[in-house]
Amino acid sequence: MRPQAVPDDRQRLPQVRAKRLEELDVLRLLDRALVQTEQAVRGLSPAMTEMCVQLKWN
Repeated sequence: MRPQAVPDDRQRLPQVRAKRLEELDVLRLLDRALVQTEQAVRGLSPAMTEMCVQLKWN
């Protein structure tokens, strides 16, 4: 066997961490896209309705 240079395929630790974080972000975004959100909408009280109308007209 001839002596050969060992390839330097090692990535630095911060680069590996950054890559893993990017992959996790992509997975989280995909998960969020599949989840349907439901929001409960409350009705406004008459006093709040008047305030909203007054703000729109002023």
